[in-house]
Amino acid sequence: MGEFTLTRQEAKLLVAAIDKSKTAGITGNLFIAGKQVIATDHFAVIVLDVDTDAAIPPVVLHGPRFREVMKHNPQSITVHVKDDEAEISFESTNGPAIAHVPIIQQGGFPIGISGALTINEMSHGCVLSADLRRATKNLTNSFLKEHRGLLRASVSSGDSALKWREDGQFTTLLELAKVETGTSSIYLDPKRFKLIITSMLWKDSFPMVDIWLNDRAVVLKVPGIQVVLAGVRVNEALSNKAQ
Repeated sequence: MGEFTLTRQEAKLLVAAIDKSKTAGITGNLFIAGKQVIATDHFAVIVLDVDTDAAIPPVVLHGPRFREVMKHNPQSITVHVKDDEAEISFESTNGPAIAHVPIIQQGGFPIGISGALTINEMSHGCVLSADLRRATKNLTNSFLKEHRGLLRASVSSGDSALKWREDGQFTTLLELAKVETGTSSIYLDPKRFKLIITSMLWKDSFPMVDIWLNDRAVVLKVPGIQVVLAGVRVNEALSNKAQ
């Protein structure tokens, strides 16, 4: 399917992102040497040629298995993408070695919106819109702590809004984030999502933003920024309860 190489430093950045997600509940979105890497404790996403049409579709690797490979501290790794696994070649202390890391998903995303987030306070909460190119800092830590409810993201091609609703029934029954994709809905852990949005507010404005959806998580992708917090895990138990 394709092949690419990560240097030792690039691979270390990826491992650092995986480790960071375990301790902070968040992850780094790394842009290195023309390759985009998104990693969490459960998966890693590698996208080639961010600014051009990628010859290889996004690849979701099994995070823990990839971490095991990096314990060998290789100078570089070469990843050969196959149908259901990634064959990783590297130099270990015992010589050349090959490891096989499962591919959780290949292709199939990004879907949904491409735009810039802007945050506007409203009487009933706030709306995060993907249609505007500048973002404000109205949504702060204190605002997030004071406003509870259902965070609803209606995802559709070219048009999307994330609505924060102040409604008592949601605070006690379903304090969840809901992503609607037209034919299906999934519920996300809102605390992680809020942490991500809050952490992005150090930027006065956002470039284009994509929302990626796969069967394990929703990922916010912000091109052009070296490190961006991303990755919201799907809470299956709450999803089933909500439905």
